[in-house]
Amino acid sequence: MKINAPLLAGLLGLLAADALAQSPAPPALRLPAGARVRVFAAGQGGIEAYLSRHDDASVTLAFPGEGPLAPPTEMAVPTASIERMEMSLGKKRHGWLGAAIGTLVFGLTGFSDPIDTSASCNSSSSAPCSRAEAVVIAALAGAAMGGVVGHFVQTERWTPVALDALAPLPPSTSEIRSAPGGATVSDRGPAPLRLSFRF
Repeated sequence: MKINAPLLAGLLGLLAADALAQSPAPPALRLPAGARVRVFAAGQGGIEAYLSRHDDASVTLAFPGEGPLAPPTEMAVPTASIERMEMSLGKKRHGWLGAAIGTLVFGLTGFSDPIDTSASCNSSSSAPCSRAEAVVIAALAGAAMGGVVGHFVQTERWTPVALDALAPLPPSTSEIRSAPGGATVSDRGPAPLRLSFRF
């Protein structure tokens, strides 16, 4: 039986399109309260703080207190003035980058280091026996030193997020009561815990 190649390709394309149409879309990114953000507002630079809360009019940012027991200070930024917002992805160490820089910088010094070209030069000599050995020793030393320094150097990584990534506010009690089927919701708190004992 011969298979028509264009017909087969068309059927496979329809199956792929149907599968893509049925696959659920990924959930939208939501920023919860407490996320570390950087906000760029009109007339201001990047403000780094923690997301405290938000509404339609403003975004409230929280700054850590001066001491461990001091309450955080807050600042409200009007939503209309926000030009860009970024979220922190955490801090990254630079050990490998430091090692690479150290290898390059110190490796170049090996071309000018003194070497011992005498016939009696061996592993116990104070100077390398060849230029290649001097470069290798200097590069290894530079990699070790640069790696240690880069391990302690940290930079924070940021990614841009849209303002609609802010997590929606929980509905109020009045909104719940006004919703269909929610008229029986009361303003009282949770029901008290009751204990009963049987003997």
